[in-house]
Amino acid sequence: MKKLLMIALLVPAMALAQEKTKVHFTVHEDQVKPGMRAEYEATLGELISLLKEHNIADANWLTSVTNDNRYWYVSPVENMADLDKSAFKTLNEKVGEDKMNDLWGRMDKCYDNHGTFMVTLDKELSYQPGGINQNPEGRNWREYHFWHYPAGNDEAVTAKAAEIKAALAAKTSPLHYRVYRSGFGVVGSYVLVAFAAPDAAAFHNTLKINRQLMGEEFEKLLDEFRDLCNSYEEVEGMIRNDLSYTPAPLAKE
Repeated sequence: MKKLLMIALLVPAMALAQEKTKVHFTVHEDQVKPGMRAEYEATLGELISLLKEHNIADANWLTSVTNDNRYWYVSPVENMADLDKSAFKTLNEKVGEDKMNDLWGRMDKCYDNHGTFMVTLDKELSYQPGGINQNPEGRNWREYHFWHYPAGNDEAVTAKAAEIKAALAAKTSPLHYRVYRSGFGVVGSYVLVAFAAPDAAAFHNTLKINRQLMGEEFEKLLDEFRDLCNSYEEVEGMIRNDLSYTPAPLAKE
């Protein structure tokens, strides 16, 4: 846990630069045992309290917890060189290795599998007219759609996703989403479409409105996109701001 989480949670707080069309992220995933969720979250809370107490500037992450007990810690990175940085070096120095090793050990027993991978936010394919925002206020519920496709279909998938976005924008659809592309550490290729809503009922109501607005031509576009893919996975989750961490701004002298 310690080494992989250090890779994933490594970048100081930063806003998504508006001039960039693609933004890279590391994602560390812990697959927590169902019966260990309470202990895992309590221990994670201890870690966050220590980070806040010492206002550690080296760590910054947004946490999403899926309905199948995957904990995703998402941190932005500028480039691959950032992977050599440590999020917890300063905290180790302040609280001591014994305390940190005890904390990591208690977290490690809460899961059997974990790992780290990278994804890229593609703003050009995302449809969020009010501006790209990973964590819109009041919309903590998530539905993640993973569209896996053969590597040779990359250009066709990109083109069709652009068509779908254009069709939605032309009719000012309320169905907003962000698109992420699979990257380093992922076997195969996928497009991840992330939807945000206040809850599941609100999301499905938006789907209904979108279906009525867009009509049969839009369904045809979706069918063409599906034909380019070879598998599909749908996962629900929640953004957990209480389990996320951003350092407080440094006071101005």
